[in-house]
Amino acid sequence: MLGLLIKSADWFTDSAEKLGEKLNVSQFLIGVVIVAIGTSLPELATSVASVIDKQSEIVVGNVLGSNIVNILLGLGIAAMIAKEAIYMKKNIFSGDYPILIAATALVFFTIMDGKITFLETILFLTGLLIYYQHIKHLHKAHRSENEGKGVFDWGAITKIIFSGVILFLSAKFLVTATVQISELLDIGTSIIAASAIALGTSLPEIMVATVSARKGRYDLAMGNIIGSSVFNIFGVIGISGLFGAILVPAGMISFVMPFAVVAVIIYGVVLLDDKIIPSEGSIMVLLYVLFIVKLLGIV
Repeated sequence: MLGLLIKSADWFTDSAEKLGEKLNVSQFLIGVVIVAIGTSLPELATSVASVIDKQSEIVVGNVLGSNIVNILLGLGIAAMIAKEAIYMKKNIFSGDYPILIAATALVFFTIMDGKITFLETILFLTGLLIYYQHIKHLHKAHRSENEGKGVFDWGAITKIIFSGVILFLSAKFLVTATVQISELLDIGTSIIAASAIALGTSLPEIMVATVSARKGRYDLAMGNIIGSSVFNIFGVIGISGLFGAILVPAGMISFVMPFAVVAVIIYGVVLLDDKIIPSEGSIMVLLYVLFIVKLLGIV
């Protein structure tokens, strides 16, 4: 199943790049929109299902845990696999990174009372609309600079849908297996959400980021990570909140939320010079290991 996950990630990135070229879309925008939404489907499906099943405490742990995985593990492994400095062509500080900070701040302030209400859910969905309006402007600017109008490639679209479904199903299978093991170890639901479920549902992002980095498509990898992280907050929490109030356990507020803030800060600091080197990637992976160790109370 893991091999299928890796292969489907390969198909997904190849098809997304081909579609982007046909539509005259930059690699970063492909990663932010097409790939990010596709690879975030496991988080969305898991979170919506948890609210419907009256297990809403899974949502925030899944979202924050997934963002920590995306940034520390996804970006870290991608940097290590690249074996050379990853340079960013797109300046994330002009809009994407500030939006990620705003999204993280919104979660921080809304969960302090231990729940996310329906009215607060509207704020998350509004944030998602604002973000994609920003992306729309980026796409227009890219088209004007490159002068092409672009055309649809239905073959690439079909492959994206097919490989996206395979990504989703294979990740879901791994999540189910991981959760069953965690339950046998008698670990709390919210802890499972921030660790096992978050890691499992983020496997598509990790696979896409590493495959993209291996092929030298660095902007696609970066766009996937930041786009997925923003969608996790605005989209996953926002859509899940439409199905009922989201409860937030104390452990998510006292430990996981602060660590998520640290991960976002590290993301910005590392990319201040528009590049990330393998040694920085190694440190990020070690920080994720530290997070899991502390979360599970191993030491």
